[in-house]
Amino acid sequence: MSDPRIQLARFYFSSEWPLAAATRHSITRVDVLLADLLQTRSRGYAINREEWREGVCGLGAPVFDPAKVPFDPRGL
Repeated sequence: MSDPRIQLARFYFSSEWPLAAATRHSITRVDVLLADLLQTRSRGYAINREEWREGVCGLGAPVFDPAKVPFDPRGL
């Protein structure tokens, strides 16, 4: 798995900042996005708290095969 800071740097230099907000909860700052990505990696799943649409929250997590290789990401 590659370092999320490297992935974010690639994204940062190919995108306009601040990012457009879909809701008042959207992450639009690179420092906040990096902190969220690092926390997501640490806990093993992602949380969406009305960042895409007001009133909609969700969880995202990988599904692992018997060799513990992620193969099928799912979201709720």
